[in-house]
Amino acid sequence: MKIVVKDDYRKMSSTAADILMSAMFDKGRRHNICITAGKTPTMMYEILVDRLRDKDLSNVHFYNFDEIPVKGREFGITMTNLNRMFYDKINIHKENIHIYDVSNYENYDEKIKDDGGLDLIIMGIGLDGHFCGNLRGTLKSFDVGSHLVYVKDCEEEARERIANMSSPELMEPYYVTFGPRTVMDTKKVIVIANGKNKADIVSKAVNSPKDLKIPITSINDHRDLTFLLDKEAASKL
Repeated sequence: MKIVVKDDYRKMSSTAADILMSAMFDKGRRHNICITAGKTPTMMYEILVDRLRDKDLSNVHFYNFDEIPVKGREFGITMTNLNRMFYDKINIHKENIHIYDVSNYENYDEKIKDDGGLDLIIMGIGLDGHFCGNLRGTLKSFDVGSHLVYVKDCEEEARERIANMSSPELMEPYYVTFGPRTVMDTKKVIVIANGKNKADIVSKAVNSPKDLKIPITSINDHRDLTFLLDKEAASKL
């Protein structure tokens, strides 16, 4: 595990963009990049959109690692946000965006393998220690790949947060997410966090042994894992 601390959110976001750019443009081969939605990467995407404006992305393939479906809509919450923040603003072919959702989650680990494996995942960390969609209370084993999660199994705070993502009548009682095994099979993992409100959970994530009650600890022994933080998020390390 590596820990990289930057002075502020802007510098952390710029470094995250640098890492993604490096992963995208090692020329001569396909690059499989799994990216995150949420608040933390907002500035990273702003930087990337500017840098990618005139770039050839034909060798770059993007993946999402979770999806919360919405009834009657083409895209779930994750893809809707990724489209808004990133995909709709860059020159990327639709066939290079590999949508992960409830229709294909059972075979998605095999698809990733057939595609050559994931080169990089960049993701945030939740205040409850979750990564991807592995909210506290839902992870029953460290050895699980792509899987379906029932919202009822989430702790109350997480259930409320999911319920507030869209109109209640449009929400399904389940969602899909990569599990620890899928992440562990990825070549490089970057966890980004910023702000004082993340300091406690970042400290627990970095310093705790594997514990299902702190889901992100399930990937702490990944061979190439980096926590990329601003000073506030790193303040309790």
